[in-house]
Amino acid sequence: MSRATHGKPFITRGSGSSGGGSLSGGTYTGAQDFSGATVTLPSGIVIPSGAVLTTQAAGDNSTKGASTAYADAIGDIRDATPLPGVLAETFDRRGGAASGASAGATGVCVAQLIYLRKGMVISNLSTMVGVTVAATSTHFWQALTDVNRVMVACTADDTTSGAGMVANTLRTQAIATIASGASATYTVPASGWYYHFVNNTATTVFTPINANTGSAALYGLAPIVAGTSETISTGPPSFAKTFGAITAVAKIMYCAVS
Repeated sequence: MSRATHGKPFITRGSGSSGGGSLSGGTYTGAQDFSGATVTLPSGIVIPSGAVLTTQAAGDNSTKGASTAYADAIGDIRDATPLPGVLAETFDRRGGAASGASAGATGVCVAQLIYLRKGMVISNLSTMVGVTVAATSTHFWQALTDVNRVMVACTADDTTSGAGMVANTLRTQAIATIASGASATYTVPASGWYYHFVNNTATTVFTPINANTGSAALYGLAPIVAGTSETISTGPPSFAKTFGAITAVAKIMYCAVS
């Protein structure tokens, strides 16, 4: 049995265990009725086609990964604590440590692995600034690439001396360009790993909020988790662009898309 209401994505009631069933793919906003229970999803959560959902008490992960598994989106919500409006982040912010070393040398492109889901509509790229903001900055911008470092979206270049940064605050920039030209959004074509690049050319490069120090050797296994790429001491590159190879580092910067 299935139903559709006022053009909204419909739910296909499956034959799984009690309270279970399969979902049709689509974007769900607000509370959705599922097998007699109400499942509340934050606006913009994308349910992958064929995902399976079970209703159970909040915080109960006992069946996650079993035959009656959560929909991917629900698992993400319960296992992480994203900021309002954030669609994906480089690590759960509960793992953030104190402000660490600078975000690479001046002009160095710093890359962070991030998982994005098909259908996400991304408008902004953000990175968390620590205690030290950029000083005498000439360029600050962010970009998204696929896992092969091919650029798919980038922001405009902030050429102000302080790069619009405030200590211990998320620095957000709007997407300005995608491969097809000027655009305020980028729609993710396929679920998978992507890279969030950050570039700051300045006399004093800002210090980011990082995850606790890990192992560069472990982070360096494919796909590389975090690292430095080529030096670009100007604004964002033009399309088509493939960034240089990434050299792994032992710290993951907090970056997010919204």
